[in-house]
Amino acid sequence: MSLCQIHSGIAYLGAAYIIASLIYLVVSQSYGTPFKNALSNYPQLMQIKKESATKRKRLFYTGMVIAGVLLYFMKPFKSC
Repeated sequence: MSLCQIHSGIAYLGAAYIIASLIYLVVSQSYGTPFKNALSNYPQLMQIKKESATKRKRLFYTGMVIAGVLLYFMKPFKSC
């Protein structure tokens, strides 16, 4: 099995993940937010949740930037 065949398999998995995520985002819009509604009665918990979400978002974006820089310099798919 060549390296490009393995990469195309990963590409298919990645595409399937993106499609599944889009389906999830579209369908879950109609589900509502019962947990968030329950938290609105407790402002302290809402603040903790907000701070946690900010930290996790910053971590995710940092990881995306690092991954982008690594992929730019390493060019793992250049031979395909």
